[in-house]
Amino acid sequence: TAVSSQNVVEIDLVLSNGSILRIDKTKPELLSAAKTSLGLLGIVYQMKLRIEPQFNIELTTKTLSGRDRLLGKKNNVNWGDIADYEAIAWFPHDDKAVKFSGRKTDEREMLGAENITLGGGHENRLTSRVAQFGLWLGQKYSFVNQLIESLRYSTLIKHPPFVFTDGSKDVSNSRIVGRSHNILLSRKIESDSIFTQSDTSFAFPESEAYGVL
Repeated sequence: TAVSSQNVVEIDLVLSNGSILRIDKTKPELLSAAKTSLGLLGIVYQMKLRIEPQFNIELTTKTLSGRDRLLGKKNNVNWGDIADYEAIAWFPHDDKAVKFSGRKTDEREMLGAENITLGGGHENRLTSRVAQFGLWLGQKYSFVNQLIESLRYSTLIKHPPFVFTDGSKDVSNSRIVGRSHNILLSRKIESDSIFTQSDTSFAFPESEAYGVL
Protein backbone atom coordinates (compact mmCIF):
# COMPACT_ATOMS: atom_id res chain seq x y z
CA THR A 1 0.00 0.00 0.00
CA ALA A 2 1.11 3.55 -0.66
CA VAL A 3 -0.39 4.62 2.68
CA SER A 4 2.46 4.19 5.15
CA SER A 5 0.27 3.91 8.26
CA GLN A 6 -1.28 0.72 6.89
CA ASN A 7 2.14 -0.92 7.09
CA VAL A 8 2.46 -0.31 10.85
CA VAL A 9 1.95 -3.61 12.69
CA GLU A 10 3.22 -2.70 16.16
CA ILE A 11 3.72 0.52 18.15
CA ASP A 12 5.40 1.16 21.49
CA LEU A 13 3.92 4.23 23.21
CA VAL A 14 5.37 6.07 26.21
CA LEU A 15 2.36 7.03 28.34
CA SER A 16 2.00 10.04 30.62
CA ASN A 17 3.08 8.02 33.68
CA GLY A 18 6.32 6.98 31.96
CA SER A 19 5.28 3.38 31.27
CA ILE A 20 5.54 1.81 27.81
CA LEU A 21 2.45 0.30 26.19
CA ARG A 22 3.00 -2.13 23.31
CA ILE A 23 0.11 -2.16 20.83
CA ASP A 24 -0.19 -4.78 18.08
CA LYS A 25 -2.79 -6.67 16.03
CA THR A 26 -4.21 -8.27 19.17
CA LYS A 27 -5.66 -4.83 19.96
CA PRO A 28 -6.94 -3.77 16.49
CA GLU A 29 -9.03 -0.78 17.62
CA LEU A 30 -6.25 0.59 19.80
CA LEU A 31 -3.71 0.05 17.01
CA SER A 32 -5.90 2.03 14.58
CA ALA A 33 -6.26 4.81 17.16
CA ALA A 34 -2.52 4.94 17.83
CA LYS A 35 -1.68 5.16 14.11
CA THR A 36 -3.87 8.24 13.71
CA SER A 37 -3.38 9.86 17.13
CA LEU A 38 -0.69 12.34 15.96
CA GLY A 39 1.08 11.74 19.26
CA LEU A 40 -1.95 12.63 21.41
CA LEU A 41 -2.17 9.18 23.03
CA GLY A 42 1.50 9.11 23.95
CA ILE A 43 5.01 9.45 22.60
CA VAL A 44 5.83 6.95 19.86
CA TYR A 45 8.99 5.21 21.07
CA GLN A 46 9.36 2.67 18.26
CA MET A 47 7.36 0.94 15.53
CA LYS A 48 7.45 -2.31 13.65
CA LEU A 49 6.66 -2.06 9.93
CA ARG A 50 5.47 -4.61 7.40
CA ILE A 51 8.07 -4.79 4.62
CA GLU A 52 7.37 -6.04 1.09
CA PRO A 53 10.06 -6.99 -1.44
CA GLN A 54 10.44 -4.68 -4.43
CA PHE A 55 8.25 -5.47 -7.48
CA ASN A 56 7.34 -4.13 -10.91
CA ILE A 57 4.00 -2.44 -11.44
CA GLU A 58 2.05 -1.63 -14.60
CA LEU A 59 0.18 1.65 -14.19
CA THR A 60 -2.45 2.98 -16.58
CA THR A 61 -4.17 6.37 -16.68
CA LYS A 62 -7.88 6.35 -17.52
CA THR A 63 -10.63 8.96 -17.63
CA LEU A 64 -14.06 8.81 -16.00
CA SER A 65 -16.85 11.26 -16.80
CA GLY A 66 -20.34 11.68 -15.38
CA ARG A 67 -21.75 10.25 -12.18
CA ASP A 68 -22.78 7.04 -13.94
CA ARG A 69 -19.10 6.32 -14.55
CA LEU A 70 -17.90 7.53 -11.18
CA LEU A 71 -20.44 5.48 -9.25
CA GLY A 72 -21.56 1.87 -9.52
CA LYS A 73 -25.09 0.46 -9.41
CA LYS A 74 -25.07 0.52 -5.60
CA ASN A 75 -23.88 4.15 -5.53
CA ASN A 76 -20.39 3.02 -4.52
CA VAL A 77 -17.25 4.45 -6.05
CA ASN A 78 -16.70 2.70 -9.38
CA TRP A 79 -13.11 1.56 -9.01
CA GLY A 80 -13.43 -0.69 -12.09
CA ASP A 81 -11.20 -3.71 -12.59
CA ILE A 82 -9.47 -5.35 -9.65
CA ALA A 83 -6.06 -3.78 -9.13
CA ASP A 84 -3.22 -3.75 -6.61
CA TYR A 85 -3.16 0.06 -6.49
CA GLU A 86 -5.69 2.70 -7.49
CA ALA A 87 -6.11 6.43 -7.02
CA ILE A 88 -8.69 8.85 -8.39
CA ALA A 89 -8.19 12.56 -9.02
CA TRP A 90 -11.72 14.01 -9.04
CA PHE A 91 -12.68 17.30 -10.70
CA PRO A 92 -16.20 18.10 -9.40
CA HIS A 93 -16.91 21.19 -11.50
CA ASP A 94 -16.34 19.31 -14.77
CA ASP A 95 -17.90 16.11 -13.32
CA LYS A 96 -14.86 14.17 -14.49
CA ALA A 97 -12.07 12.16 -12.93
CA VAL A 98 -8.71 10.68 -13.80
CA LYS A 99 -8.02 7.19 -12.45
CA PHE A 100 -4.56 5.68 -11.98
CA SER A 101 -4.77 1.90 -11.83
CA GLY A 102 -1.80 -0.39 -11.17
CA ARG A 103 -1.13 -4.11 -11.12
CA LYS A 104 1.92 -6.11 -10.15
CA THR A 105 3.58 -7.56 -13.22
CA ASP A 106 6.50 -9.71 -14.32
CA GLU A 107 6.95 -7.46 -17.35
CA ARG A 108 10.32 -5.75 -17.53
CA GLU A 109 10.34 -2.11 -16.43
CA MET A 110 10.64 0.68 -18.99
CA LEU A 111 13.93 2.57 -18.99
CA GLY A 112 13.83 5.44 -16.50
CA ALA A 113 10.16 4.87 -15.61
CA GLU A 114 9.07 7.04 -12.70
CA ASN A 115 6.31 9.12 -11.15
CA ILE A 116 6.82 12.90 -11.54
CA THR A 117 3.59 14.15 -9.93
CA LEU A 118 5.49 16.51 -7.62
CA GLY A 119 8.84 16.93 -9.33
CA GLY A 120 7.81 17.13 -12.96
CA GLY A 121 9.31 20.50 -13.68
CA HIS A 122 5.95 22.32 -13.68
CA GLU A 123 7.29 24.55 -10.92
CA ASN A 124 9.81 25.85 -13.47
CA ARG A 125 7.10 26.70 -16.02
CA LEU A 126 5.05 28.79 -13.62
CA THR A 127 6.71 31.74 -11.97
CA SER A 128 6.14 32.62 -8.34
CA ARG A 129 4.31 35.83 -9.22
CA VAL A 130 1.87 34.09 -11.59
CA ALA A 131 1.19 31.32 -9.05
CA GLN A 132 0.48 33.82 -6.27
CA PHE A 133 -1.71 35.91 -8.54
CA GLY A 134 -3.73 32.83 -9.52
CA LEU A 135 -4.27 31.90 -5.86
CA TRP A 136 -5.39 35.45 -5.08
CA LEU A 137 -7.87 35.50 -7.98
CA GLY A 138 -9.23 32.11 -6.94
CA GLN A 139 -10.09 33.51 -3.52
CA LYS A 140 -11.97 36.40 -5.13
CA TYR A 141 -13.63 34.77 -8.13
CA SER A 142 -14.91 31.17 -8.22
CA PHE A 143 -14.70 30.97 -12.03
CA VAL A 144 -10.90 31.20 -11.74
CA ASN A 145 -10.88 28.04 -9.61
CA GLN A 146 -13.10 26.36 -12.20
CA LEU A 147 -10.72 27.38 -14.97
CA ILE A 148 -7.70 26.08 -13.03
CA GLU A 149 -9.54 22.79 -12.41
CA SER A 150 -10.24 22.38 -16.13
CA LEU A 151 -6.61 23.13 -16.96
CA ARG A 152 -5.36 20.59 -14.41
CA TYR A 153 -7.70 17.94 -15.82
CA SER A 154 -6.64 18.53 -19.43
CA THR A 155 -2.98 18.53 -18.40
CA LEU A 156 -3.33 15.14 -16.68
CA ILE A 157 -4.95 13.71 -19.81
CA LYS A 158 -2.41 15.11 -22.28
CA HIS A 159 0.62 14.68 -20.02
CA PRO A 160 0.10 11.97 -17.38
CA PRO A 161 2.63 12.36 -14.51
CA PHE A 162 4.51 9.17 -15.44
CA VAL A 163 7.52 9.18 -17.74
CA PHE A 164 10.11 6.86 -19.21
CA THR A 165 13.31 7.56 -21.09
CA ASP A 166 13.14 7.44 -24.87
CA GLY A 167 16.56 8.16 -26.28
CA SER A 168 17.77 11.25 -24.46
CA LYS A 169 14.44 12.69 -23.27
CA ASP A 170 11.63 11.88 -20.85
CA VAL A 171 8.36 10.87 -22.51
CA SER A 172 5.00 11.04 -20.72
CA ASN A 173 2.75 8.04 -21.26
CA SER A 174 -0.69 6.83 -20.12
CA ARG A 175 0.69 3.32 -19.59
CA ILE A 176 3.98 2.67 -17.86
CA VAL A 177 5.83 -0.23 -16.25
CA GLY A 178 8.38 0.48 -13.55
CA ARG A 179 9.76 -0.42 -10.15
CA SER A 180 7.21 0.07 -7.37
CA HIS A 181 9.26 2.65 -5.44
CA ASN A 182 9.60 4.80 -8.60
CA ILE A 183 5.90 4.56 -9.53
CA LEU A 184 4.07 4.66 -6.18
CA LEU A 185 6.24 7.51 -4.91
CA SER A 186 6.88 10.75 -6.79
CA ARG A 187 10.22 12.23 -7.79
CA LYS A 188 11.22 14.87 -5.26
CA ILE A 189 10.56 18.53 -5.91
CA GLU A 190 13.72 20.12 -7.29
CA SER A 191 12.79 23.54 -5.97
CA ASP A 192 10.06 24.10 -3.41
CA SER A 193 10.45 27.87 -3.29
CA ILE A 194 7.39 28.48 -5.49
CA PHE A 195 5.53 25.20 -5.11
CA THR A 196 2.17 25.78 -3.43
CA GLN A 197 -0.60 23.30 -2.81
CA SER A 198 -3.90 23.59 -0.95
CA ASP A 199 -5.28 20.24 0.12
CA THR A 200 -8.48 19.29 1.95
CA SER A 201 -9.00 15.71 3.11
CA PHE A 202 -12.14 14.07 4.45
CA ALA A 203 -13.40 10.53 5.04
CA PHE A 204 -16.82 8.99 4.44
CA PRO A 205 -18.32 5.49 4.17
CA GLU A 206 -18.20 4.07 0.65
CA SER A 207 -21.95 3.41 0.88
CA GLU A 208 -22.50 7.18 1.20
CA ALA A 209 -20.37 8.09 -1.84
CA TYR A 210 -23.34 9.18 -3.94
CA GLY A 211 -24.47 11.71 -1.34
CA VAL A 212 -20.95 13.11 -1.06
CA LEU A 213 -20.64 13.56 -4.83
